[in-house]
Amino acid sequence: MMRLLIILIGFYSLSFAEMPQSAYKLKQKEISKTNCKHFTKDSICYTVSLKYPSTDILRDDIKKVVKYNIDTTKKELFSEDSNKILKDITENDLFGSSEWFNEASLELFDYFHNFTTIAIFQYNYTGGAHPNSWLNLYVYKYSSNRLITLQDIISSGNKEDFLNIAEKTYKIYRGLLPNEPLTKDDWFENSFELSKNFAITEKGLLFSYSPYEIKPYVSGYTYFILPYYMLKGVIGKDSIIYDIVQNSNYLKTKELNIALQDSGELKAKLTALKHKEVRLDIDLSLYNSYRYIWFSIGLPQFSSGRGVSILSYKGLDKFSLYPAGSRIYNNNTHRAMRAKYLLIEGEKRRYNMNDISAKFLIKAPKYTDSLCIELRVTAKDRRVVELTDSGFEDQQGFRSIRLCIPAYE
Repeated sequence: MMRLLIILIGFYSLSFAEMPQSAYKLKQKEISKTNCKHFTKDSICYTVSLKYPSTDILRDDIKKVVKYNIDTTKKELFSEDSNKILKDITENDLFGSSEWFNEASLELFDYFHNFTTIAIFQYNYTGGAHPNSWLNLYVYKYSSNRLITLQDIISSGNKEDFLNIAEKTYKIYRGLLPNEPLTKDDWFENSFELSKNFAITEKGLLFSYSPYEIKPYVSGYTYFILPYYMLKGVIGKDSIIYDIVQNSNYLKTKELNIALQDSGELKAKLTALKHKEVRLDIDLSLYNSYRYIWFSIGLPQFSSGRGVSILSYKGLDKFSLYPAGSRIYNNNTHRAMRAKYLLIEGEKRRYNMNDISAKFLIKAPKYTDSLCIELRVTAKDRRVVELTDSGFEDQQGFRSIRLCIPAYE
C-alpha cells in the first residue's frame, strides 16, 4: 500500500497540476469490482471502478447526453475481463505496487449555448514506475448523441488560419513571446498541433493535452482557451459556433492573484486599451519586514523605455529604468551583466509591511499584436530572497511570472 501511495503522490503532483476543471460539481455515485490472484508470498489485485454524476437535477436534454455517456462508459469499462489480465501474471512479474487498477470518473464538464461537454478522466496502473492517465472531452449539441468534431467548428473556414490563430493564442495563454519556440514550454518539437480533445465553454474553446501527447510525462496536463472573438473571419458561416463567434467581445483584461513566498500577495491586472495600449495595475502586500524590497517588471519586447509611462505609484522610494545594455545583477553568477531588454525596478528601503501599488501605461511595439510582461518580487535582509515562486526564469536568473495579453489597434 505504501508503494502505491508514493506512486500516486508523484502522479498527482506532476500530472494534475494544470488539469482543466469541470464547471459543474454534481453528487457522485460509484461502482467497482475487484479480482485478486494469490501467490505463495504475495498477491495482486486488479480493481475496475467508475464514478459518475447523479442526473436527478439535470434538464432533460442534458440528462440524456450524460446518461448516454454513463451507459457507454460502464459497458466499455466493465466488459474488460480482469481475470484474463491476471491469468499470465507470475510472482516474478510484480514490479512496483501489487494493487492494479483501471478507474474512470465521468463529469458534466460544461453546458453552454445548448452544447453539452462530457469529461471522462481515466487512469490505470498495471505495474511499473507510475500510472498512466488521460482526459477525454466529448461535445454534443442539444440532446443528440452525435459527437461534435473540429470540422464542425471550422466548417468551410480556413483550417490553416484557424491553426495559426490557435498557436498565437496558445503562446499568449502560456506566456510565450511570439518568436519563442514551443520547446521553451516543454514541447517535444517546435511544431504546433491542435488537440482533438476540446470543450465548448463560456470563455471559448478549451483544448486539453494529456501527458506524453506534446510534452514529457513530468509536464503533466496542458490546456489553453481559444476565445471566440479570435475566430472572427476564420471559421465558416456554416460553423456550429458561428453565432457565438459573431456575438463575442474582445478580452479586455487579464488578472493575476498569487500568494508569495514567506507570506504575501501579489495582484496584477493587464487591461487592453485602443491603439495597442495596455494598462498595468499592480498591488503588493507582504507580511514581513525587510531591509530592502524590489518590485521588478521585465519587458522582453522593449529595448528602451520608449512607449512606457509610469502613471503613479505609492509605497516605494523610486522606480528606475534599465534599458538594454545597462548593467544589472545576475542571480546565477552573482555578478553584473548587460540587460538584454528593458527592466523597470521599484525599490523600497526599510520595508515595514506597508501596501505597495503602481500603474503603468505601455504601448505595444508596432511589429507585434501581443504584449508580455515579467513580474518579480525580491527582498533582502542578510541575503537576497526570491518571493515570486515560478518555473519561469527571467533574464537575470530570478523566478518571475510572465503574463501576455493581445494588443489591439
